[in-house]
Amino acid sequence: MTIEMAAAPHIWDPPVAAAMLGPRGSGKTTFLVAAQAAFGARGGGPTLRAERPADHARLRSAWAELGRAATYPPPDTAPSDHSILLGLPDGTDIPARVDDHRGALLDEPGESMQAEILTACLAQAEIVLVTVDGAVLAAWSPAAGAARIVGDLRLSVITGLVLRATAMRRAQGLRPPLLALIVTKADSVAGSAHTPMASMPRLAPIAFGADVTTLVCRVSAVPAPGGALVAGTHLAPFAFAALVRLGRRRTELAARLGRALQPGTARPGSAAVTIAMQRELVEIRGAVGQLVGLLDDCGVYRDGKPIAAADLAGGREIERRIP
Repeated sequence: MTIEMAAAPHIWDPPVAAAMLGPRGSGKTTFLVAAQAAFGARGGGPTLRAERPADHARLRSAWAELGRAATYPPPDTAPSDHSILLGLPDGTDIPARVDDHRGALLDEPGESMQAEILTACLAQAEIVLVTVDGAVLAAWSPAAGAARIVGDLRLSVITGLVLRATAMRRAQGLRPPLLALIVTKADSVAGSAHTPMASMPRLAPIAFGADVTTLVCRVSAVPAPGGALVAGTHLAPFAFAALVRLGRRRTELAARLGRALQPGTARPGSAAVTIAMQRELVEIRGAVGQLVGLLDDCGVYRDGKPIAAADLAGGREIERRIP
């Protein structure tokens, strides 16, 4: 699916483009259903819901069926090109579009036409969401080596696709895509001897390389009387993408504002422009404050090193450089 985020056109235009990858049975569709159906109602906290009413009704029905009959949604429950809204407590809606690619595509040979089309789609994505099957991960012993599980999780195939897409983006002067490793079925991993945070650098080293910003989070959705139970950080990947976009805009605004406030640089109408930039910085701080807590239980990495979630948005030290 793809993510459109437009709380304010100056920040979210063009919208963030996201691509979702994961092997068949990894919980990709269940993640998308749970994220929107379980977090779709306003209750004082952030929400995530389908933008189109028909999609929202379909997802709610699949979610109810999971709770009632322990029937997990089939792979085609969520539309492949899906518009969603990340709602903030202050009433702001951040639209997102997610391109959800079928898990069967990861079984295609790397040189196939389908693989080429998929690579071209990934090259347009600002963030790639990768589902990592927690049940497969829980059954793995690090002592057994990584080769087999990397194949089972299709991480080697995904790595190749992302590398080719990154090369295409660099040729266009674009940054590498953000990466979000979403460990599904996290209840399976809870009792294992190793943790997803510790295992991911070994299993998906591409996500911890130079010039790459990565999120690692855990989610689960299990049937229960009275409705399915959801746990984990379903909203985190979307908040992660928003925070990075906000941080880049914040850096740009702070630099422009710093230049505008230099002595002798005033021009007719510049006062109004300066006030508008200052107002936008205040709006960005407000959005960051509402988003950053959604990453509390996640790992955030830049250039392979852990960082605080707030650092994705630059932090106020950027604004302190303004004269």
